[in-house]
Amino acid sequence: MNAATLIKDARTRAGLTQSELAERVGTKQPAIARWESGRADPATGMTDRLLRACGYELSTELQPFDFERDAQIRAQLELTPAERIEQLLNAVKFIGDMRTARRR
Repeated sequence: MNAATLIKDARTRAGLTQSELAERVGTKQPAIARWESGRADPATGMTDRLLRACGYELSTELQPFDFERDAQIRAQLELTPAERIEQLLNAVKFIGDMRTARRR
């Protein structure tokens, strides 16, 4: 996800206009518009300020690569569309059965 998407998503989730966000961080609305459109990239520090002004923070971390998940993804990609749909329908039925069993 790029900075433009992060900023726009945080702003809309916070229910702010571009002008309101600009005022919170001490800049002008056209700057917010440029950043959200991807025509310009804010500095990392400004991205953090923009997200905080919307009530969010960006968190990144390194995680070990999951080779088992990678193998599962490859196996799914080898299925035909019909086989994928059948697996999906089976999963939906299973979830429905579990919900029904919990209500009893």
